[in-house]
Amino acid sequence: MIPHLILALGIAVGPQSGDTSLLEATVYTGLPTLALITGIFIYEIEANQRTSYGELTNNFVRGFTRRPAWDKNPWYVNYVGHPMVGAEAYLLARNRDHGMFSSFLYSTAESFLWEFGIESWIGARPSYQDLIFTSTLGFLLGELRFRIRALLSDSETTLGEVAFTLLDPIDSIYTFFEK
Repeated sequence: MIPHLILALGIAVGPQSGDTSLLEATVYTGLPTLALITGIFIYEIEANQRTSYGELTNNFVRGFTRRPAWDKNPWYVNYVGHPMVGAEAYLLARNRDHGMFSSFLYSTAESFLWEFGIESWIGARPSYQDLIFTSTLGFLLGELRFRIRALLSDSETTLGEVAFTLLDPIDSIYTFFEK
């Protein structure tokens, strides 16, 4: 329920200049992720025979009926890796003319959907660290990258192009295929 409210609020705030390609970019970047996750689930069930489809459903229900927990992931996963993912989600919206607030809401919605909608299927309990820091630190890192990228946008040198791609690799790949 909460992810849907956050996503709806982010859409209501909307892009600032009428660009509506966020949904398209979300679909194009989300489909490979969904295919990978589906493959992992099928592998876990069929090849390893570790889990039944009923157990996956029970895991999903438990994800919504238990409170999140503090996970025991290494610090660099929770406070570097997850914020990098949050920054990518933030940039996906920000690069499509959404403001800082709606881009933050988009990143937050993606984090909630991942925690409750994806990880809960495989039995991972939603994590307080992931819910708090993925989009919060992702916002700070994403906005910094967005502003540096804006400074480099006029650079037509090879070094500028490389820096541009390193600052925002996911969107660089997306825009490469979009052309």
